[in-house]
Amino acid sequence: MSMNYDVLRLNVATKILAGFAANPAIFAANDTCGWSLVNCTGADTASYAIRLADELMNAAEKMPRGNLPA
Repeated sequence: MSMNYDVLRLNVATKILAGFAANPAIFAANDTCGWSLVNCTGADTASYAIRLADELMNAAEKMPRGNLPA
């Protein structure tokens, strides 16, 4: 993998994480620390975002150029 691919991969994963963070259903009140993730850890969420980024990039690679959905 090239450096550009790694940078793009992290950029896509970061945007996915931002989308997760914008969803109030992923957080819940927690008596210990105020707020926390529901049913997952930060590491789980980050790993999932990277897997989704990989899937998105693989799907985009398979599509002919100029035919990406609007």
